[in-house]
Amino acid sequence: MTTTTWPFRVWLSAAPDDLLEWSNALYEVGGDDSIPGIIAGCAHVDFHRDAADLQSAILSAVHTVQGAGLEVDRIELTEADIASWKV
Repeated sequence: MTTTTWPFRVWLSAAPDDLLEWSNALYEVGGDDSIPGIIAGCAHVDFHRDAADLQSAILSAVHTVQGAGLEVDRIELTEADIASWKV
């Protein structure tokens, strides 16, 4: 099966207190393709997830975020993300 790397951003419902702690939690549950961050007090995780299709990539990332004990607010796809997709 051929996979594609899908870039997108997952916004969290609340900004956890300790960026290092929750970024480590993400890594421990399989988020080694993620880059966590905080913008203006809002927490997010940028993913570059390998999957057969976008839906599978997003669902997998959501499961990773939830597995780290975090809650997803929304998924964001930028024009740059979409332009990078080789489909």
